[in-house]
Amino acid sequence: MSVLLVFLAIREIAVTSLHQDPAQIDRTQEEGDKRLKAFLDELGRGGDAVNVAIRMTKDDYRPCLMRGLDELVKHWDDPRVEQRLEELSKPEPRVARGLVTDSGEALQRLLKVRARKDFEAFTKGKEIPDEKVKAVREVFAKHRDWVDPTTCPDEKRPLVTLLIELLVDMGRSDCIDLVVDSQALSLARLSEYVKRFFTESVVYARKIGCAASLRSRLFHALVSTADNEVGKLIEEWIADERNERHLSRLLKAWGDLPNGRDAIIRQLGSDRNLVVLEAAIVLEVMPSETALKELKKTIDQWGREGKGPEELDQLRGSAEAIRKSLKVSKEDPKENRK
Repeated sequence: MSVLLVFLAIREIAVTSLHQDPAQIDRTQEEGDKRLKAFLDELGRGGDAVNVAIRMTKDDYRPCLMRGLDELVKHWDDPRVEQRLEELSKPEPRVARGLVTDSGEALQRLLKVRARKDFEAFTKGKEIPDEKVKAVREVFAKHRDWVDPTTCPDEKRPLVTLLIELLVDMGRSDCIDLVVDSQALSLARLSEYVKRFFTESVVYARKIGCAASLRSRLFHALVSTADNEVGKLIEEWIADERNERHLSRLLKAWGDLPNGRDAIIRQLGSDRNLVVLEAAIVLEVMPSETALKELKKTIDQWGREGKGPEELDQLRGSAEAIRKSLKVSKEDPKENRK
């Protein structure tokens, strides 16, 4: 969502509010809160929750609408739920000024309800874990575009998430290809999965390569484990990587690992100019006397070898940045503790 669009939307709300009576605003919110509490109390007493939720979605107080929508999703198998969500999701636009409208919120819930129905249909009668895995693989084999987030239809993303979460909940390391390639999990959930199946994750990362691992967030999840094996993987990829952006990401991530800075300093002795230049840039944000010393050696060596003036100037710039950071650290104890 564009920051500018959000700012404009907030400004419009603020301007509108200036022309309203503050007391009236307070009364409206107070009345709305009372109705919301009454609805929640009614839900707490049991009875027909879908009926209550539908009435909540007819209330003009938005918090009532939102809680009502969420309550409807809980009862996804009730035919009234999909019908009501379809009605609410029809009005256009579903996004205005970068913000999701009421109909957009309803559409999101509608897709979740339909996804849950499809999920139950795909896994119905499958009690044994292997049967469930087979069913999931059959779904993705039939709909290959669903595995790739760039080709997966928006309306199928909630279903893909449910299917992938099923595999993760069952603890299936043999489905790491689907878990990683679909990008259906949050980064936190993926990191948990990778930590649990670290060896399998490293093997799969090597299989798909550097670019695909970076693109799928598998690499980020591996780095979060802080395992030394990830450092070895990074070193392997750096040796062959030619993409400047990828090199930068690899080196920055290496710095987050134990003894990472020392490993990056060693890259200053690489016979590949691009690796040396990128390593020097990364060391600017993790300065040390050793880094400055080794960088000066590299500058001297490049000077003797007659390297290009632009590359030498870049290294000198990195060295100067490191020197200044070290000076600040010495002069300011607080800065030194950061």
